[in-house]
Amino acid sequence: MDHGNRCSGIRSLILFFSDLHIDPLRPDELRQKILIRFLNQLKGVEKIFLVGDVFDFWFEYRYMVPSGYIHILDAFAELINRGIEINFIKGNHDQWAGSSLSSTGINVYDQKQDFECYGIKIHLAHGDFLDRTVPNQLTQFFFKSKICRSLFGHIPHEIGFPIACHIAQRNRNFKLKNALIKAFDEYAREKIAHGSDIVIMGHLHYPIMKRTGKGVYVNIGDWVKNMTYLVLKKDELFLKKYLDENLSCCKIERHSERRLVCQ
Repeated sequence: MDHGNRCSGIRSLILFFSDLHIDPLRPDELRQKILIRFLNQLKGVEKIFLVGDVFDFWFEYRYMVPSGYIHILDAFAELINRGIEINFIKGNHDQWAGSSLSSTGINVYDQKQDFECYGIKIHLAHGDFLDRTVPNQLTQFFFKSKICRSLFGHIPHEIGFPIACHIAQRNRNFKLKNALIKAFDEYAREKIAHGSDIVIMGHLHYPIMKRTGKGVYVNIGDWVKNMTYLVLKKDELFLKKYLDENLSCCKIERHSERRLVCQ
């Protein structure tokens, strides 16, 4: 547990997003415009955690950033200028995120990370490493191969990048299976049994909040169909849908032994 990653509590809100799947080939897509407007209007936020698959596809070209990402990166930069810390957990679509993205002021982490916020121990993971389906395994092989990464870097970006984005779009339209939901449940239960209070994940594109053992497991959902996000407000945890009521909430009762009560 990395207790060095702490939240100060000077501001009152911490937000979590996953599976935004920003499409660089469709920068004027309505859901992206709504997201940017939403980010621009945020108030009272201390930190934002992006729990994987922020981008449909990410590659760090040496001298350029794809123009389709400029708007969302500008929105993130404005948040950072306002003193809001942004933390990025890699997903299967943006495993190649690195120094180029971190140079914008975003803190980039590998696929699993532990934080402590308001005295609450939080484990974050995108969760694609639990997905044993053939398409995901092929994607994992491609992204983890240094040879593939090097070869892709030699393809002119005006050719390679659109092809990779089209493949990424097809890969995000997967059919959710009960076995994968169960694998996420078991992973969260194990992390909570080893000391985490809240386990927050993505990848499923399906919002979930439920009591698990002595803690809470949350799957944020996505910004593709559900447009859901998570809010931590000291003693309360809300799974919310954009411009709608709370989907679920959890009250954190602070006694001699902290209890998390979901409603």
